[in-house]
Amino acid sequence: MSHQGPPPEAVRKLPIFQTVAEAYGMVFSHLPSLAKAAALPFAISLGISFMAQTEAISPERFVLVNALNLFPEAYFGVAWIRFVLLGARRAAPTTLPPIMPRHLHFLRFAALMMLLTALPGLGIMAEYRPLAEFDGDPSPELRAEVMLNMLPFMIMVVVALVLVLRFSFVFPAVAVDEAYGLADSWRHTRGQAIRLIAGLAISMIPMTIASLFLGAALSAGAGAPASPGLVFLVSNMALSYVVLALYFAFVSIAFRECTGWIPAAQAGPPDRATGEEQEG
Repeated sequence: MSHQGPPPEAVRKLPIFQTVAEAYGMVFSHLPSLAKAAALPFAISLGISFMAQTEAISPERFVLVNALNLFPEAYFGVAWIRFVLLGARRAAPTTLPPIMPRHLHFLRFAALMMLLTALPGLGIMAEYRPLAEFDGDPSPELRAEVMLNMLPFMIMVVVALVLVLRFSFVFPAVAVDEAYGLADSWRHTRGQAIRLIAGLAISMIPMTIASLFLGAALSAGAGAPASPGLVFLVSNMALSYVVLALYFAFVSIAFRECTGWIPAAQAGPPDRATGEEQEG
């Protein structure tokens, strides 16, 4: 694809379990590289979370925190995706990579995806406010009314998440400097939405279980001298970057499998087991 542009359609159907297994292999077989790519973005995200804790929950804060987090997440995403697709010899993560045009393109697409999901999310928050501000136990009638009002926004969230998945191939493409846009991603994911959703859901099940165990363990240790809120914040942020790494790895491998992408100046794609490749 690097030599002749994107194909007119996907070259193959996404192999769900193979892609999930490879994504997990990339993340958990390369934890030192993941830690290096995530070090600075993690610190920035943690600082944003610390500052956000000082204010009451509101739709405005929800938007602001998500918008601010786009910067470290894009910085991390570019580094990690390049490692996944180009391998350690060509794209070994560093703690302070320079900001390149690819970062700005990535950030632009990330902001668009955030808007797709944040707008219906704000609608849900607005409709839920009567329950959140109710003093005492709300009546079943009020609960039913609020849930009914929230339903259209919940449907919009589902639609938005499907759209984000359909457009998600722009992230690996931009990270490796391909001339690739939303229309290309839409074509290459046509008929693949169910496979993408299933693969991502399977990828997230173990991490959801890990998150539940983490919350239970921290709750059980609430009497420890260290502040459980602080420990939870740091631990939850670390887990969120593992989840983000899995998401980017899954999308990157899906992009490669569905488009037939091959790195420029390469005879073939990086070794799937190690993320390594030979120099061209």
